[in-house]
Amino acid sequence: MKKSTIFVLIFAILLICCLTFVLVACGGNNDNNNSNNSGNNENNNDNEIITPPQHPHSWATTYSNNDTNHWFACSSCDESKDLQSHTFVSNSNNDSTWHECSTCGYKRDIEEIDKVFEYTLNSDKNSYSISSIKTKDITNVVIPNTYKNKLVTSIGSGVFFGCSCLTSIYIPNSVTNIDSSAFEGCNNIETATMPTIAISNITKSKLKTLVINGGNSIGSGAFANCSNLTSVTIGNSVTSIDSFAFSRCFSLTSITIPDSVTNIGYSAFWCCIGLTNITISNNVTSIASDMFSSCCNLTNINIPNSVTSIGNCAFYGCSNLTSVTIGNGVTSIGVDAFRDCSSLTSIVIPNNVTAIGDRLFYGCSELASIVVDENNTTYKSENNCILSKEGKTLILGCKNSFIPNSVTIIGNYAFFGCSSLTSISIPDSVTSIGKSAFSGCKSLTSISIPDRVTSISGNAFEGCTKLTTINFSGTKEEWNAITKGSNWNGNTGNFTIICTDGKLDKDGNVIE
Repeated sequence: MKKSTIFVLIFAILLICCLTFVLVACGGNNDNNNSNNSGNNENNNDNEIITPPQHPHSWATTYSNNDTNHWFACSSCDESKDLQSHTFVSNSNNDSTWHECSTCGYKRDIEEIDKVFEYTLNSDKNSYSISSIKTKDITNVVIPNTYKNKLVTSIGSGVFFGCSCLTSIYIPNSVTNIDSSAFEGCNNIETATMPTIAISNITKSKLKTLVINGGNSIGSGAFANCSNLTSVTIGNSVTSIDSFAFSRCFSLTSITIPDSVTNIGYSAFWCCIGLTNITISNNVTSIASDMFSSCCNLTNINIPNSVTSIGNCAFYGCSNLTSVTIGNGVTSIGVDAFRDCSSLTSIVIPNNVTAIGDRLFYGCSELASIVVDENNTTYKSENNCILSKEGKTLILGCKNSFIPNSVTIIGNYAFFGCSSLTSISIPDSVTSIGKSAFSGCKSLTSISIPDRVTSISGNAFEGCTKLTTINFSGTKEEWNAITKGSNWNGNTGNFTIICTDGKLDKDGNVIE
């Protein structure tokens, strides 16, 4: 064989081997690639977001809407179409007004039509006035606090003129101005809730029930002579009740004065003859003169510690008053403060009282016990007598009093009007008997007077119509030497003065 042939064969064999090697290597890489591709495909499948298949929409035939837009919604998904803004027009019926979309019918700004009142926007543009009423046959009126989200502050001229059927009225405390003729001719109002500003506008002759819901002051004579008034509720805005405010409210039986009240004027409840119970504000500072005078059915009274003074005649004529508690803040008690409280049986004078007026217990025929707090620095009590602190002057007594031996002066009006006092002995220490000391003691039949007495003041025994005997421990001459004031024995009838040496008539003339 030729060398060239052998060389070709060897070259062919080497070529075949190289091709085989290349084919094997490529096949392995393809397997690896296929494996890697398989893994990558699996990972890609894990991360892929699957979009649900589309469905045919089922569109609603009526609009969906909100405050600004309307649209058609799919009943099967959240998609919508034909989104458009509302086109509003005004609309109304007999009951309401509103704005309504002309396309979808959506309503907003719905307001109920007031079937009672007509309103006028005030110049401040922030409040309304009631300008008229739509019917005069109305029996019950409730004025709203607001209209169209603005306060109602005024009631105009003649709004309720001639509403003779009106029996009940509610005026909110937002109202600050009422024309003087607003309620003219409304003469049958029985129930009223109103602020104090309305008081002068309402006819009160038939008023039975009252609620004050606003305002600071109940003015002078505000409800005087409201003889049908049975119930009063005073709101916490009220700070002052002026003089005669509820005087002669004969049917009023009970009242509570809230703690907001700091001032009550004189005669505020004078002659409320039906009043049986009253609660006084804990912030009132004085019981004014005649405040409860002639409240003849008032049975008890608790004077709070805030009160510093009890005025003249404050409880004059409270003939059924049986219990009085005087607060520790009281420093003065006026003249006739408890005059003719004929059912009062006992009283305690607190420690801070420094002034007691004349005739304090005039006509207190059942008063049997008088006690002064032992810490009082001006007065003290002993044997049911009120004495000066040193015990020398008898200030006040009662039917059960026994005059202590320390007393040298029986003060003016000490037993004035003590109609249940039947007899009394004046101790030897006494030197003078004050003005009207025993005046009006119409059950007093006898009295003992010591010879140390040098003066008997005017009217001392005036009106002692049953007095028959004065036992005098001195002589006839000593009796006639006593200085006696004007009318000391007026309106007493004839009594005898028994002296150690004989008898005298009431004028000092010798009988025997």
